[in-house]
Amino acid sequence: MPAPTPHALPAARCRAWAQPAGDGSLALAIELALDRGPAVALPAFSPFIAFTLQAQADGRPVAVQQPALDLPLHPVQLRVAPGAPLTLHPPIRLRFAGHEAADAESAAGDGLVWTIAHPREGVTLTLHLDLPAPFDLSCPLALA
Repeated sequence: MPAPTPHALPAARCRAWAQPAGDGSLALAIELALDRGPAVALPAFSPFIAFTLQAQADGRPVAVQQPALDLPLHPVQLRVAPGAPLTLHPPIRLRFAGHEAADAESAAGDGLVWTIAHPREGVTLTLHLDLPAPFDLSCPLALA
């Protein structure tokens, strides 16, 4: 069977943002959407952590500290249909270097808190989704 042409694939897109979590960290949200085509079922795990985070400042990579994470995962099917975006809320929280709580929690090794080794100002963040096509996408991460 030939590979699908780009026009045959659903028009998938993603949007990601981080907003204050109340403890000085930022909570993540990722929205998956289809503009057209049939609904898509994606095999995944809950809680959703199938992504990597890339940070840059002044065009240079910035380290993202990701302590070891040991969570029970449960297989799930994510369903995305045209006109019905799906929003995921990963358990990962972000902190920036220089934040007092970030330094303390990094030392404690909380696997759910990732620390970006740069102050918040001037940092560009991108999430790379580890999902099957058509959602094998990269999403700029907007900071609230």
